[in-house]
Amino acid sequence: MLEAGAGEEEIGKAIRRPWPNLRRRAIARAKDIGKPGLRAAYEAMVEADRSNKLGEVDEDLSIEILVARLGQLRSRSKARR
Repeated sequence: MLEAGAGEEEIGKAIRRPWPNLRRRAIARAKDIGKPGLRAAYEAMVEADRSNKLGEVDEDLSIEILVARLGQLRSRSKARR
């Protein structure tokens, strides 16, 4: 939506963040991690879901691993600045 030139209000509706502060923070995070970060975040979520559903990792641990992986994305994007 950012690349398509969507406005802040339109993005807020799409991500269900009608509150200006939360909406701006979500948009800033999206800009910060970019497409590669978004793809990595989605892959991390899919992997957490897959490993839990296959019984490879219990639910609590899969969530902890997911949070750690998502945190690393944020750290890497800050390090590039």
